[in-house]
Amino acid sequence: LQIMSEADMNTWSAVRPGAPQNTPSGQWVLYRAGFTPWKGLQSSGGVLKLRALHGSGEVWLDGAKVAEKADPAAGDLTVPLPAAPGPRELTLLLRAGPAGRTGLGATPAAEDASR
Repeated sequence: LQIMSEADMNTWSAVRPGAPQNTPSGQWVLYRAGFTPWKGLQSSGGVLKLRALHGSGEVWLDGAKVAEKADPAAGDLTVPLPAAPGPRELTLLLRAGPAGRTGLGATPAAEDASR
């Protein structure tokens, strides 16, 4: 839940969803993204589908743990998105497994392009 400065260029680095990061086995990596759900989702809630998530770890939404992934192998994870107004913050805390990979291995856009 640590808040980092937007100007902290030594801690953050850009990543691209759909391209897992090579990470030494056992190392922890934190991915964080802010987003604003569509109005309908703000009022009724929904789910986030994380495709081909590499690494074991936890998913946090707005400072509360909402899901866990025990297996470090790539796998899909569905995370509840409770109804709430305005912007949200999603944090993935992932630990690289023996394959040394973390992150999102697929995105809906990448899946659509492959069909």
